[in-house]
Amino acid sequence: MKRTLAGLMLLALWLAFASFARAQDASFSDALLNDRLAVPADGQTHAFVFSPTANNLYAFQSFGAGEAEAALYLIDEPQPIDRATGFRFEARLIADATYRLEVSAQNAPVEVEVMRSALGRSFDQAIVLTEPAKGYDKSIARAYDTHWFRFTAPTSGLCSIRSSSQINTVGYLLDEAGNRLAVSDNLYSPYGLDFRIQHHLTAGRTYYVRVSGRGEETGAYHLTLALPDEGQGPPSALRLSAQTLTLEEGGTARLSYAVEPQGALGDAVFLSADPRVASVSPDGEVVALNAGQTQIILSGVAGVEARATLTVEQVPATGLELLSQSLELHAGELSELACRVLPERASNRRVRLVSSDPAVLSIDRQGRLCALKPGEAVVTVTTEDGGFQAEARVTVKREKSRYRALIMGEQRYADGRVRTGSINTAQGLADTFARQRYGGKPPEVTLNLDVSADEAVALIRAAFADAQPTDVNILYINCHGGLTGRQAWLEFHDGSRLSAKKLERMLRRIPGTIVLMIDCCQSGSFISGTAQASFNRRMAQTFFPGSGARFLSSKYRLLTSTSSVQDSWRFSSDGTDTEDAMSTAFGRSLAEAGGWDLIADKPTRLRADLNQDKRVTLHEAYLYARSRVTHFLARAGVRQDVQVYPAGSPLTLFEK
Repeated sequence: MKRTLAGLMLLALWLAFASFARAQDASFSDALLNDRLAVPADGQTHAFVFSPTANNLYAFQSFGAGEAEAALYLIDEPQPIDRATGFRFEARLIADATYRLEVSAQNAPVEVEVMRSALGRSFDQAIVLTEPAKGYDKSIARAYDTHWFRFTAPTSGLCSIRSSSQINTVGYLLDEAGNRLAVSDNLYSPYGLDFRIQHHLTAGRTYYVRVSGRGEETGAYHLTLALPDEGQGPPSALRLSAQTLTLEEGGTARLSYAVEPQGALGDAVFLSADPRVASVSPDGEVVALNAGQTQIILSGVAGVEARATLTVEQVPATGLELLSQSLELHAGELSELACRVLPERASNRRVRLVSSDPAVLSIDRQGRLCALKPGEAVVTVTTEDGGFQAEARVTVKREKSRYRALIMGEQRYADGRVRTGSINTAQGLADTFARQRYGGKPPEVTLNLDVSADEAVALIRAAFADAQPTDVNILYINCHGGLTGRQAWLEFHDGSRLSAKKLERMLRRIPGTIVLMIDCCQSGSFISGTAQASFNRRMAQTFFPGSGARFLSSKYRLLTSTSSVQDSWRFSSDGTDTEDAMSTAFGRSLAEAGGWDLIADKPTRLRADLNQDKRVTLHEAYLYARSRVTHFLARAGVRQDVQVYPAGSPLTLFEK
């Protein structure tokens, strides 16, 4: 009774935020479009092929003394979209389309820019820095973004323009016509990835600053403009508050500096010559990280610098503390013994663990406890530095619950009915469970397709034949189904039916917890005879006539694709009625909840893991599936309400 919604879902067009990909041309094969592209005055036409990844209006412009001509084409089209001599023009481009920009330069070389026509993204729409001394905070949020700024020099003299960020930034200083005056990539190679531009400004002239991230890097930065006051010159020397420092690992100190002569342009930056040994903030706070020696460098304008030698010493261990002196594990489990080497800043925090009974509890190479069989063992922990010791008693209990999953799907019925996508759904859920690791162990997963009711009964008995009282046995069934009178039923390959009553009588004989997931029309009738999710005794007796008390004793956990009065839907991910594109809305949602994309056949994150503990409870799976099924079917205007029993169950359904 499932129905197909061919064309229900279309793949969304994902628009990346990058301005452009690489230019493709023999002469400029390595040029990125967040760099200026040089065109020589050789009389030849140079082609740049690119694909914008965002729909937008773009500005095309040349800079330099040369006479330039340009034409923009949609790739392989003979007629240009636009052409210009000069050149400066705008064109609205389509994301992911491929364009070719042809440029020729006469008399003198030019530099070419393709810019997003928006505030701060192009030469014509630069951000005006009315108070340049305050600097500017900005973020490169999209790969290949470029930011433009404009200011007027208040006085003449040497200036320092630099960035402060965690990414590799590149800076240009340009004149009022956009021609290059200076460019900087690294402030202090190889230690500083920010840029610093030093250039002599002329009072009253307009200048542009162009900032971009190297390659695809994104992140925030602060633009600092240290402009000279009237008559202010560069420094002749920098004096640090200390020339030598000694710190223990984890220790901190602050350096300050003075500029000579007094009143000179004092813009300076602190750098660590070895970031593994120590870090230093822009205002001089030094943090000792690891034992060793490094130089703290103060880099000023005009090549002036000062250095302090920093020695970082190890912190000796003085003791050992276990966070717990007793621990319980189940056979087959791995665990770590939480301990603390004192003091907290001790340099050598390595410890050695020894088990008193390796047959009960062994220690692996990573220092983890490996529970092997029931019993007790004492673990002795010894610090590598100082030989301090502590002991913990570990009790190993019998193995935890084992998980099994039986997946059954009906696609081709003997009377000719076909439910396209059912095989894809069943296979996807089998893949989902096969990738789980319950307590570090994979479950036993069985997949069967197009079977009769008698065969289904035999398969259930075989799949769970070895079940123990502590085990979790998962049964997923995808088929036609319905409700006649007050009796729910499932229809299998040959038209034979298995009633809810008969199914329960068989399942109650299987030791352990039963997780039953029904994916068919009116499957909610396995929980309640009404459309509401009111979990009461009448509801329990609808599924288990005469045995409601046993059901309410928590042997069973149920997830159904619909309420008792709704149809269960299949849909296509791309609009085609093919097996690979089709799936049930409920089955696809469960697979995603467990970290599997059954359309793309690839793993994903545990999407239903609300608290990020790498496990998905039945309650979390229900919340995710209910929301996701509603999302999948929203465009079709149909309703399918996932049902669960009991509400709020903490039973682990998926675990990585």
